[in-house]
Amino acid sequence: LIEQVEENERQIEQKQNELDAAVRDKNTVLAGYASACHSLNEKQRENAMLEQEKAQLQGEFDEQQREKATLQQQVESLRQNVRRSNERQQELEERLDTSTAATEELRHMLYSRVRKFRIFPHVTFNLEKD
Repeated sequence: LIEQVEENERQIEQKQNELDAAVRDKNTVLAGYASACHSLNEKQRENAMLEQEKAQLQGEFDEQQREKATLQQQVESLRQNVRRSNERQQELEERLDTSTAATEELRHMLYSRVRKFRIFPHVTFNLEKD
């Protein structure tokens, strides 16, 4: 009976050692899971921060794109204004050339026909050529 009790105690101790080893193994696995969960939570926090930064940068990019479009419209408007201004200047230069030619022609006709004329009784212009 004593031998059987001693055998039972050895078996119980062996089972207890086996159970302790199994518990240690499970605790090691659980510690690995906990570490993985902690790492996952850290990565999720990092991802959330990166998503927030991405959204902020996208907003800034969109604002810059709107500003760029506005500036492009202003540049095109200025180009059109310059084009119209150049056309107007060319038109005015042509009119000036025409007017100058007509003035010269009138002056020539006037010189060839009239030598003196009066605007007021006391003012006489002499149109003799120099």
